Amino acid sequence: MTEIKEKINETSSPPCSDAREVIHLLIQTNRLHRRVIERSADSIGLHSSAHRMLMLIAKSEILPSQKELAEKLKISPAAVANTIKKLESDGYIERSKSKLGGDTRLNEINITDQGRAIAENTEKYFRFVDTSALEGFSASEIELFVSTLEKIQENLNRIGDIDTIEPQGKEDKQ
Repeated sequence: MTEIKEKINETSSPPCSDAREVIHLLIQTNRLHRRVIERSADSIGLHSSAHRMLMLIAKSEILPSQKELAEKLKISPAAVANTIKKLESDGYIERSKSKLGGDTRLNEINITDQGRAIAENTEKYFRFVDTSALEGFSASEIELFVSTLEKIQENLNRIGDIDTIEPQGKEDKQ
């Protein structure tokens, strides 16, 4: 970690003209992709977290617990409970008493035909958006792009353990 903090203080220029500009462009591209994708949820009147949960339910052979859903979707268990209620009231899922273990407090969640149709159409739309985003790229360009993104992720993972960046001169004041 000390090595990384030393690199932070180095004044060497990045290999490209402006590393911040490249990263900013990457972030903007991610946000634009997300906005385009979220339009599909908006068009059917689902909040993005409800849409993501419906997609997760549709893809799961065995539905994860509420706690597992919360962890996978990075939302609170209370938000999971509210979203499940909303999906049920909108007719996308149904709840029934669990047949497993005889515990009548547990509910099974099943996706309805309406919910499955939404999930299938969404998957088609996602494929269309992703394919459209890469339109005009050759296979070798895509391969190079993937390799580049993997290197960026490796570099970010390497520095991801830094808790804080100490302001310059802090060592002098101690």
